[in-house]
Amino acid sequence: MVSIVHNIDILTNLVDRFVLPEALKQDPNQLSPSQFKILSYLYTHLNVRPRDLAYALNITSPAATYALQKLTSDGFVEMESSTTDKREKTASLTEKGVEAVETITTAKERLILGMFEAMNPDDQESLLRGLKEFLSSAGVKFGPKQLCLKCGFKHSPKCVLSQGRGQTMED
Repeated sequence: MVSIVHNIDILTNLVDRFVLPEALKQDPNQLSPSQFKILSYLYTHLNVRPRDLAYALNITSPAATYALQKLTSDGFVEMESSTTDKREKTASLTEKGVEAVETITTAKERLILGMFEAMNPDDQESLLRGLKEFLSSAGVKFGPKQLCLKCGFKHSPKCVLSQGRGQTMED
């Protein structure tokens, strides 16, 4: 019998090696997965300090600063002086950055939904129910804040990690 661990490894592999790269191809800008993660975070958060980005994505502050400089020079991000501390800079998406995130996200959703919709309705429901229970259990074990995707203002109250809490994970 194939273990749950093995199946989750296959699922992770599916997303990391096939779904995301295929979605990235739908955008003409040739972004890397790491660049897309940064742009996605900026898409859901306003005026992000590099150190906050580093913390949210579990990367070093110098790596975040370097990536933001590259994305700024490529026209995806703009840096401005912080409104609270003029010594600090904050990052936000340009229109080009917004378009890239929306194009890639839509392509990723289309790929995943295509596989999901190919399943029979009973299996779809079982998968959704099982994922909800699995993620709820993981949230209890590791803490919902640890698993949170940091959705920012795009947070859904239907998120399995916040159901019953009445708040976002970032509160």
